[in-house]
Amino acid sequence: MKVEVTEFVRPNGERRIHSVDVADDCAVGYEALRRKGCRLTAEYLMTGAVSQTVEHEEGDFLIEVTFKHEENIPALEKMLREFDGAKFDEWLKEMNS
Repeated sequence: MKVEVTEFVRPNGERRIHSVDVADDCAVGYEALRRKGCRLTAEYLMTGAVSQTVEHEEGDFLIEVTFKHEENIPALEKMLREFDGAKFDEWLKEMNS
């Protein structure tokens, strides 16, 4: 399945939208995070690592940092499989208190 990832590009954080192929079993997590108002983001860091997040306007809910290109998709799939709407709601409540 395809998911949308927003990449923040140096030096000014320009946003680029990418369509990324992930395993079909990630669909449930992807749909759940979208319903909660989240998006997937990625950014190449100055160190060469890649930071990927499940982002909400209140902050980053999940973060994965990878150091090799071949780790990027598995890390993205891990976040999608681990996304838990109830835990997100608890986190959001804390962020707003």
